[in-house]
Amino acid sequence: MFQLIGSLIDNFIMIVGGIFLMTQIKRINKPFIKWIAIGLILIGTVLMVIDFIDKPDNIFSNKAYEMNVIALNDSAVQLIQRFELEEALILLDSANKLDPDFPNAYQNKIGIYKQQKDYKNMLIANKKLIELKPDFAEAVFYCGMIYEWMDSLKQAKKYYEKSINLYDERLKIDTDKNLVYSNRLNRAFALIFVDKETEARKEFKEFKNENPDMFFIDSLINKDKKQILKQLVE
Repeated sequence: MFQLIGSLIDNFIMIVGGIFLMTQIKRINKPFIKWIAIGLILIGTVLMVIDFIDKPDNIFSNKAYEMNVIALNDSAVQLIQRFELEEALILLDSANKLDPDFPNAYQNKIGIYKQQKDYKNMLIANKKLIELKPDFAEAVFYCGMIYEWMDSLKQAKKYYEKSINLYDERLKIDTDKNLVYSNRLNRAFALIFVDKETEARKEFKEFKNENPDMFFIDSLINKDKKQILKQLVE
């Protein structure tokens, strides 16, 4: 076990070192630094995966895995904020190699692929997120939008309708005021995409009457599906 812990520490240091170099690329301004950083991250990740082919179930192994996955994801977020998208994807891929069930990495990948208009990979990441969280209504709705952008309208409608059903289920059990408001708004928004704009606008108007200070609702009341899709894809 001590040998495993020592190996984990070595791999962790390698990954963290690569992450640190990745965040310093602009300051150092040497092209080869980027590839050194990528190499350290990938090698450290592969070695850690090899160490855990038989994943021993102990507190040290689980904690090491968790620390690396979170560190990779957090560093990727910093890179995304600086629009260094390809570098961020490398970190997120490494995070998912260590933990294929880590949802945050898939969510961040979806954001990157959207900026790149890479709908195929966007769909793959979004479906993995739904697989991990089947009741994640927002992800289900977004899957519909991706299909819409890919001109698969029949598939898109299926996911929109599924998201509305999930919002209905939430509204039956949620008691927190903010959650109820959020689910009502999201449900009304989804109604626009299944050709129920009259019902959606009615819900928006009722919501605005209850919350007159929420001015953003005004813009939703008068927009149709085509306008919303155009705005979201830009």
